[in-house]
Amino acid sequence: MLTAEQITESFSNISSENMPSFLGCFAENLKSTWTGVGSPFAGTYNSRDELLEKVFRPIIEALSSKLATEVRNVIVSGENAVIELIATATQKNGEPYRQEMCWVCRYEGDQIAELRYYADTATTERLLRENRE
Repeated sequence: MLTAEQITESFSNISSENMPSFLGCFAENLKSTWTGVGSPFAGTYNSRDELLEKVFRPIIEALSSKLATEVRNVIVSGENAVIELIATATQKNGEPYRQEMCWVCRYEGDQIAELRYYADTATTERLLRENRE
């Protein structure tokens, strides 16, 4: 049975260096929708590998420090979970990065099978724009 404690532990492990381990929380055939008007990542991704390559990798590459997360709240109902969290790091330009986000997930066993992601799209756009090489 899915528990808030289990989810908190897995989401607390999101970091640049733990990303491979965290990706194990996603089903290989993950369906992921990233919301936001004007977001460079808005759209649907149809696998864990596609999400890693098109979303997570560009974000991590724009950072000069390790990404750290703080889980603020977890709500579990059956196979569904809502996770509020904050990610922080230092951008390559030296500025702080802080992203507040909400993940709405449907689990199959201990893996996320479906994900809807909500975040501050202006923060994401600014991160990518200001940290291009």
